[in-house]
Amino acid sequence: MAAVEKLCLSELSDNFFAIIIPAEYDLLMASTRKTEIVTVLTDAMKNASNYELEISLSNSILFNPNLWPIRNNLSVENALIDMYAKCGCLQEARKVFDEMQIRDVVLWTSMMSAYGRSGKGHEAIELFSKMQELGLVPDSIAFVSILSDCSHAGLLNEGKYYYKLMREEYKIIPRLEHFTCMVDLLGRAGRVNEAYNHIKRMPMEPNDRVWGALLSACNVYNNMDIGVIAADHLFQLAPEQSGYYVLLSNIYAKAGRWKDVTLICLFMKGRGIKKILGVSNVELDDQVHTFLAGDRSHPRTAEIYDELDILLGKMKEAGYVPNTTRKY
Repeated sequence: MAAVEKLCLSELSDNFFAIIIPAEYDLLMASTRKTEIVTVLTDAMKNASNYELEISLSNSILFNPNLWPIRNNLSVENALIDMYAKCGCLQEARKVFDEMQIRDVVLWTSMMSAYGRSGKGHEAIELFSKMQELGLVPDSIAFVSILSDCSHAGLLNEGKYYYKLMREEYKIIPRLEHFTCMVDLLGRAGRVNEAYNHIKRMPMEPNDRVWGALLSACNVYNNMDIGVIAADHLFQLAPEQSGYYVLLSNIYAKAGRWKDVTLICLFMKGRGIKKILGVSNVELDDQVHTFLAGDRSHPRTAEIYDELDILLGKMKEAGYVPNTTRKY
């Protein structure tokens, strides 16, 4: 077995462990324990930094016969599904899932999460139902996944159904993660007051993620009164988090309360709190390009902005009206 394991590692195409985790490569090559190989494989997949590395590493595991002895390890399969999902390769993730001989609740949850992060809530629900039909009992984390999937897909009634199912049929006591999902579900659906009432009924103190979900909904649906309440809690729980100040500032701006917008800006400046710049990363031809708002440092800036002008023109023709009330 030791010889097989060493061969597995030596056959990895392009020495991916040397690329992704060079500090551990020599140690891994000398390892004779299967558990160590599995651990580093899963860590490598979780930490792979770009699409090409992720896909090449996964292909090494899927198609290299020398790695098949550890292929059916649940941790490796979970990491594969998660990595494919991050790349948007749902068909490949589902192929890995379908080919597994043994599928536990964790693996089903991973596949549901893969669908959910791509906004495919109906597919996640179908998978959840199939899991139940096979006699598997969903745990607390599985319900976090399906509630989150429903939230991101805008499936309000379905989300409410699963929350009730969790509590009444499976007797699972909701945790902070479940409350966060429910507040987010209600908030995204425009049920801001209902979301706030849900928080008030919580048996434990809400954390910043719960209040943050509510504040985001208030920003989208212009609910200044509840937004101020949410922001007050957030400034106590996470006083250095600039995003919450920005959200409240935008709520005030849309309400025309420019004096309050100015006060927030002065407060942030006085505390040394700076807005974290939004960053977009685009991978093209094995190279990652990073862009900031208003950034003109890219060597092809002129071409990029010409194309953006064309797109903006098409958006306006389609009826798009920019929101000029946002401060940030």
